[in-house]
Amino acid sequence: MKIQAIKIKNTQVNLADLIATIKQCSEVSAAYLFGSAAKGEGVVNDLDILVLLNRNVDKHEAYFNLTYKFSQVLNISEDCIDLLFLDLEEADPAVLTRAVNKGILLKNNDPDYLSDTIDNVSRYLLDNEAMIIRGKRLRQQRLEVFCET
Repeated sequence: MKIQAIKIKNTQVNLADLIATIKQCSEVSAAYLFGSAAKGEGVVNDLDILVLLNRNVDKHEAYFNLTYKFSQVLNISEDCIDLLFLDLEEADPAVLTRAVNKGILLKNNDPDYLSDTIDNVSRYLLDNEAMIIRGKRLRQQRLEVFCET
């Protein structure tokens, strides 16, 4: 199914406008649309966008600049834009892998850089899978104990 528009709350967002805006962002090397918007669900609460920044770009500055730019061009609130960086220091590797595997590629200026980054995330996930699963299980147990009290 080819997605042409996404309804975010009460606003219709044209996917072509999102792609054109991302392509103009010099700090972005690659980007994916993921989550409910990429699945083509009727109404979504936000746009989930996975971004691989070019090397030597300040993440914090890029986050605010990109969020503002997308909200202005797409005429939606900044609260409706959920940016996630393709960076192991920033996000759960399982979430990153799922976003890449199930998302829609919107931009890819440097295929080798994107491929290397995805390989690093996959390798990290494989090397640390047991620890990640154990950590999730412990968090779930703590949450259950917290909810019981």
